[in-house]
Amino acid sequence: MFIQRDADLILSIPVSLENADMWCWRGDIRGVYSVRGGYRLLNENNHNLNTPFTAWKELWRLKIPPKFANFIWRCARCILPTLVSLSSRGMNIDTLCPICHACPESLNHLLLECSQVTGAWGGILDSTDLHADLSFEAWLSELFKQSDHNKLLRCIATCWCIWKRRNEWVWSRKMWPVEEIIRMATSCFIEWQTQLTTGSHGLGHIHNTQTRNVHESSHVAENIPPSTLVVEVDAALPQGGTDGFYGIVCRNSNGGFVAARSGPIR
Repeated sequence: MFIQRDADLILSIPVSLENADMWCWRGDIRGVYSVRGGYRLLNENNHNLNTPFTAWKELWRLKIPPKFANFIWRCARCILPTLVSLSSRGMNIDTLCPICHACPESLNHLLLECSQVTGAWGGILDSTDLHADLSFEAWLSELFKQSDHNKLLRCIATCWCIWKRRNEWVWSRKMWPVEEIIRMATSCFIEWQTQLTTGSHGLGHIHNTQTRNVHESSHVAENIPPSTLVVEVDAALPQGGTDGFYGIVCRNSNGGFVAARSGPIR
């Protein structure tokens, strides 16, 4: 199994017969694991990742529910299981986008460039942002460097909703229309802003509530007379506060998207 030289070197290693074998944490001089030591080692590794994303501190400082932060972290690490990502890890699969069937499903394509999702970015990103000559991780890092915090939160909410919509289609064959992505992302954004203002951390219920509303809202436009516009409004004003946030979605009588808007109330 070993050449003679290696065998001699192995046999020459001094081994203590008095002490039992034990686990040893190499990140500590004493070999003892601690949460602080693990975090420090993870932080050091983040600086050596093969990704153009650099805004790690800004990411973990965001006041959003943990599952949303974890989703963005996976995007920044380029480990979200898109079909292109799975193929690069050795899976023999068709990488064509399951929604538009026109391009390979990379992060850039799925979240920014797919013809079936670009409508969700209206009012948030312009065509230059959507077709920037950057990897998604680099684009995301640049987004964190901008001073527009509301734009950042709205982008995160929209990316999350696009990913959830994609999974609904892949696993359940349920396709959310673009207006539902906008509605769900707007509701998430308003909820986050409200929680920021009130200082509450009870954010774990957001996705379940909004997902339920997406499926319930498909019945909103039933029995509406033709040529009628349906306007849905949601707003929140924290108790004792002066600033609130609103969201508006306008549909036609068939439930089709017409317009949407969100913003602060002062």
